[in-house]
Amino acid sequence: MFKAASLALLLLLATPAFAGTAEEVDQAIAANLGDPAAFHKAFEAIQQAVGDDDATALAEWVQFPINVRIGDMAETLEDADAFVAAYPEVFSDAIKAAVTGQAYEDLFVNYQGAMFGDGQVWVSGICKTDACETADWRIITIQEAAK
Repeated sequence: MFKAASLALLLLLATPAFAGTAEEVDQAIAANLGDPAAFHKAFEAIQQAVGDDDATALAEWVQFPINVRIGDMAETLEDADAFVAAYPEVFSDAIKAAVTGQAYEDLFVNYQGAMFGDGQVWVSGICKTDACETADWRIITIQEAAK
């Protein structure tokens, strides 16, 4: 009985959440990823940087190295300098619109991260230690939406 209840709880916590309110997003983030207050700060900073076309500010939120697609080519950006140089090619108008148009209460959240748009940008917690007591929120995926 205990095993079944534990498994049910684990599955509940690991399932994706299509939220409808900010509180539901916060609950999904807390259950799947970590501190919702820290995530909310990252969410707002990422939207602001993209809205301002501030590649340098946005680079502070990227987990390097990061694999991106530029046109039909996959490329690995090793550091912030490479990201800033590639920003105009990586952040298409569609990706910018997905980020700046994302409402917090409409975020898709699962154990892998939180998704902007239709998966153009994913943000997740990157553990600072092996035990993962603390994590930094970082962009882990940047890609065009599937067609």
